[in-house]
Amino acid sequence: MNKKEQQAKNTKKVILRAAEELFSVKGYESVKIRDIAQKAGYSHSTIYVYFKDKEHLLQELTLPPLLRLSKKMEETLQDPYLKPLQKLKGVCKDFVDFALNNRSMYSILITIGAERVDVNPNLEMNVARNLLFKHLETAVKNCLQITDENEKLLCSRIFFFNLHGLIMTYIYKEESIDQLYQRVMPILEKSVAFLIAGMDVGGDQDES
Repeated sequence: MNKKEQQAKNTKKVILRAAEELFSVKGYESVKIRDIAQKAGYSHSTIYVYFKDKEHLLQELTLPPLLRLSKKMEETLQDPYLKPLQKLKGVCKDFVDFALNNRSMYSILITIGAERVDVNPNLEMNVARNLLFKHLETAVKNCLQITDENEKLLCSRIFFFNLHGLIMTYIYKEESIDQLYQRVMPILEKSVAFLIAGMDVGGDQDES
């Protein structure tokens, strides 16, 4: 990488860092390109050299962490030593862990510009978001006797809404990560068990 390429890379990083800080504090919709330029210390026109628009900037910001989470969830699903219920709890924990470690950006990473999971997404970040849901859907399906696609989607949505609701209840608390783990993880364990028990359970649920 030559000096010019390195400078461009560094400039892009500064812009993304400024956007992340502003999105976290003011919310995505409230932030303008001029705000990002001012925060980053560059001209308004410089932003457009690297990013077509604010949506493109959002994609560049969200895609890498979403893909890292997807890889982590996939590894949990492919673990040959885990039984179906353990895998479901594992991918749920992966998701909650990601949320707690990205508290200021969680809503932006998961919900801003999101599309329905049952349609083909137009944006790369929504392809990645839908992949997260597919991992959850796979884990749910493997724990339940579900053959109907609509039923599988419904059950998976119930699990996602449970996760999202739990996260949103605690994510803005003024507590350390360790304190939040101590509060959230026992609730997560119980809620997964309760939801599975309330559905048409199939497969081997014994974790012993």
